Amino acid sequence: MINTKLGSNSTLSAIRRQTGAGSLCAFMKMYLHHRVPLPWSRMHKEMSTEFDQIGSGEPLHLVLAAPDGYGKTTMTTFGLALWALAYKHCRCIAIGSHTRTAAGELLRSVDHELRTNQILRTDFPHLAALQRGSGSSGSRASPPRDIYVRGVARLTTFGPTSSLGEITFEGSPPDLIILDGFEANPEENENPKCGQSAKLERHIHRKILSRYTDASVIVLGPLTHANSLIDRLLKPNQSSMWTQRFFPAVGSYPVDFDLWFAWAEHLRMDRAQAQYYFDEHHEQLLDGVEVLWPKHESFMQMMFLRALHGWEWFDRNRQCAPLGGCWRTSSPNGAVIQPRNDGLEKPYILDHAGYRRDWSHHSVGIDPTVTLRIEDESPPQGRTVPISLISEDGGTAF
Repeated sequence: MINTKLGSNSTLSAIRRQTGAGSLCAFMKMYLHHRVPLPWSRMHKEMSTEFDQIGSGEPLHLVLAAPDGYGKTTMTTFGLALWALAYKHCRCIAIGSHTRTAAGELLRSVDHELRTNQILRTDFPHLAALQRGSGSSGSRASPPRDIYVRGVARLTTFGPTSSLGEITFEGSPPDLIILDGFEANPEENENPKCGQSAKLERHIHRKILSRYTDASVIVLGPLTHANSLIDRLLKPNQSSMWTQRFFPAVGSYPVDFDLWFAWAEHLRMDRAQAQYYFDEHHEQLLDGVEVLWPKHESFMQMMFLRALHGWEWFDRNRQCAPLGGCWRTSSPNGAVIQPRNDGLEKPYILDHAGYRRDWSHHSVGIDPTVTLRIEDESPPQGRTVPISLISEDGGTAF
């Protein structure tokens, strides 16, 4: 690996620039390694492959869902924006969030990096010619609304009520639009009477995609709620307009998941006992397991969260599979969710381990109960979660 701390030697600088030019992943490891210390996951590599075409070919229209904490914003709103500025791939970059102030918070880290990363400023001298607009409150201490790289590009912020028509740079409209956290309260859209996400979807299609046909548009966020903006944009009928990417944290469950129920029972009694059980059955517990980013979050760490919060939380916050969400699969044999279509059939999730999890809502505000079933050659046999793993409110504690 190239030493990025060797100063302004012109040969090393040229090597660094050349290495980072062809790959966003390489650029971030070269210049932003302090922000990305862990090895890349499959998701990051695929994102980099998609982003590498920006500024050199057909515009990219990408919607991406992955769990919170898995580097979506770092890779896109931070890394991609800096890469596009460094290599002059874009002239006008617009970053949108649920408010312009929230978008300014996203832009704050880019602003800080442009002012403090000496290797970046050495290798790309044009990045030193910065002009920072005032923040949302009029103070330079508040999140910035605009950053200008003189003669090169503009980064600016906007919210759902802002007009992109007012955003230009030297007469050029936005050519890269990043929508990160564009929906404020996606949980509200699980109420069918709430139309916020539908309005945002129409806004994106009518006022962004249709008007800025030469711009790359990227929408990213977690998929935690049914009927949310991300859920809508990932529907199969949207595939002609969007490149759709969906990354659950667990790609494949262990062959014998029953052992994890036993582990959870030990965990409920005594953590040291659970660790002993894991050490004794390590190979069987992890046989067949595939996770998205093992260096960030291991399967055991995720099973602890599942034990703590229950299946419903886990499917929402790690598997991008909210109750009642759009049917989708991450792979031919992947986990799928079946929504309630006619009000008669219960929604369920069938995961890689062959467990079918059914939900039934007793009343608003009460967590759904969960039944596990094993799919085999014969009709599924009902299998309830062990009594000791049921919480007092009727949900699953482990």
